[in-house]
Amino acid sequence: AQTASQYYYQGMDSTALNQHFSTVAMLMAEDVWNDSSSDRQAQAAPNKKNTSRQWVKDENAIAAGTWMLAFLDSLLHWEERSGAKSFVEILSPSHKHFVGKLWQHLSLAVRQQSVKLVLSSASPECTSSAET
Repeated sequence: AQTASQYYYQGMDSTALNQHFSTVAMLMAEDVWNDSSSDRQAQAAPNKKNTSRQWVKDENAIAAGTWMLAFLDSLLHWEERSGAKSFVEILSPSHKHFVGKLWQHLSLAVRQQSVKLVLSSASPECTSSAET
């Protein structure tokens, strides 16, 4: 996403990239954010909802959270540079694997730590413009 965000694309010309990012979001939802033992339970009872992964170490959950924020930032930057209407499918709240839905798999404390870590490592230009 970070590499894609550096180039100018027309919204309609980026169908393959959109499909790729939708696949990435699906894999993240199924393999990273959901508890793998609940996947086996879901196969046995298809109507049952998946449960969020219980991270053994908070540091791993925070690392996943900071990665998610960077992924989201790159996708938003890509849309912004295009100058077109919204076209990245996984940024739409109605999408099955909307990035915001994935973010909800993390606890509030982990989300707060992830945001704090990202903001503390932001460049001075970013923080000064955000504060004004």
